[in-house]
Amino acid sequence: MTDSLHVVDNCVCPAAPIGRYQSTDDRKPYITHLMTPRAFQENLLGVSDSPALLLFDKHNLSTPTRTITLENSQHITGVCDIDYDSSTWATTSSAGYATLWDARSPKADTIRFNGPSGAPYLSIASSGPLVASGTELKGSDAYVDIWDLRNPSCPLRIYNEVHSDDIMTLTFHPDASQHPGILLSGGMDGLLSIIDTSLVAEEDAVVSVGNTDSSIARVGFALHTAYQFQPRAKETDVDMNEDEEALCREPRRNQLGPVYAISNMQTLSLSDADKMDTIVSDVSVRSPTSYRPSWASDYVVDAGSQLPSLSPTQGIRLPIMTGDQEGGAAIMSYDVLPSGSVSEWSLYARLPSAQTCSTAHSDIVRSVEWDQASQVLYTGAEDGSILAWSLDLSAPSANASLPDTLPSSTPIQGPSSGRARSTGTKKRFAPYP
Repeated sequence: MTDSLHVVDNCVCPAAPIGRYQSTDDRKPYITHLMTPRAFQENLLGVSDSPALLLFDKHNLSTPTRTITLENSQHITGVCDIDYDSSTWATTSSAGYATLWDARSPKADTIRFNGPSGAPYLSIASSGPLVASGTELKGSDAYVDIWDLRNPSCPLRIYNEVHSDDIMTLTFHPDASQHPGILLSGGMDGLLSIIDTSLVAEEDAVVSVGNTDSSIARVGFALHTAYQFQPRAKETDVDMNEDEEALCREPRRNQLGPVYAISNMQTLSLSDADKMDTIVSDVSVRSPTSYRPSWASDYVVDAGSQLPSLSPTQGIRLPIMTGDQEGGAAIMSYDVLPSGSVSEWSLYARLPSAQTCSTAHSDIVRSVEWDQASQVLYTGAEDGSILAWSLDLSAPSANASLPDTLPSSTPIQGPSSGRARSTGTKKRFAPYP
């Protein structure tokens, strides 16, 4: 069964990218992450699994302005900007450490944090001076380490009971002034959790926990307007003392808004973060299809703040970028009205693959970065390329025609299906780094 996909009136269908980088390596590296460094808005940071860090001038993607080749043990699993020092960014490594990188330094890497557990780091997020890193399961524990950059000699907090499997994704609340230190996590155990990182005791730090019943690849806070916050019911635990009751009423822990979870099964769930009450669950992202322009999703590339800010709606609006097996991609939104009874999928942009454009991606899209000022979307893929796409409606290629029929490929289980690469014997990269 498929759902209808509403095509907005100003849907953008660029005929070709406006900029392109192509790796010349025989063994094409996967471009796993893209990011605009906060202090260097004219630059684009790319992470490849070769492994290497690539820094580009956005006006000329053809050749990196700087390449930092890493040791094989430095396989990068996550990257984020640092609020505390806008000239730096941080990465996590499968070797079990996080690294701060400074674009002003000739050596580039400035500080390395070694996780006390020694477990591989899989995810990272930052807010102010805080950096959170999530680990792979080690023994029976998976760890969330909280580092304070003002004193990085050891973690400020360590939580090891929030998840019972790999911690794949972390993000802090976007409103740090109202909800300082509030962290959202998602793991392979299907749990998404809200953690108040200002507290040491784990039983007090965990604000709410939800179970999606599917391993989680991405979590985040969803855009919303006129959202009906759920009032917190009076706690009835007879063992709760006055201090604990007061903690539950702390403003920073309430009215957190809706959160989303994208599973490795390509399903979407939305919950109210205060108590993790379900808004919608197990919504198939691959279900909605469009015939003009033709589009059918195979997997989710990313969601939320990495994508263009779409027009606000009365309720919840979640931007989602999806891809197909040939290298095509689309930007959609999932809208839920305030009543929660009506939802709709909309298509905002459709990017071609190499099947219809020789300079487009020819393999699965792994990463995305949106430049609001220039209205340019950057995408990285498993074919070793990074492309720039103009999503400005005034651009000449904005409304190119596309085939009216759907792609002939048979939908499969997303990028984790184990489809063989056309060349080489390289092990397929995990679908969500």
